[in-house]
Amino acid sequence: MEIVDRAKHAKKEGAHSFGIVTSGPSIESSQEWETIHSAIGKIKALGIKPYASLGFIDKEEAIRLKRSGLYRYHHNLETSCDFFRNICTTHGYEEKIETIKNAKRAGLSVCSGRYNRHGRRYR
Repeated sequence: MEIVDRAKHAKKEGAHSFGIVTSGPSIESSQEWETIHSAIGKIKALGIKPYASLGFIDKEEAIRLKRSGLYRYHHNLETSCDFFRNICTTHGYEEKIETIKNAKRAGLSVCSGRYNRHGRRYR
């Protein structure tokens, strides 16, 4: 699996974590989800922390990612709530917040530009 091969190479080069990043608003295919979950488990077994940026996720998927071994979920907030509609027309700010909440509720560390690595909100 190419994802895991790249993670092995990253570990060999000294990486302590490895990110899986996709484009688009979310993962649609169950086959792609299976590949991602399998890769997460294999990356964790290498002894490095798996991170992911996969778009919007619901509560159930966040829990499943955590159970697969995911350590951190990245879902960036590009700007403030007040300015968001000026840079994005395909989805709302609250949808992004909900994904972040789903990840945090599942016990994942979150990287969003709003929370630090300890899960504490930036002021």
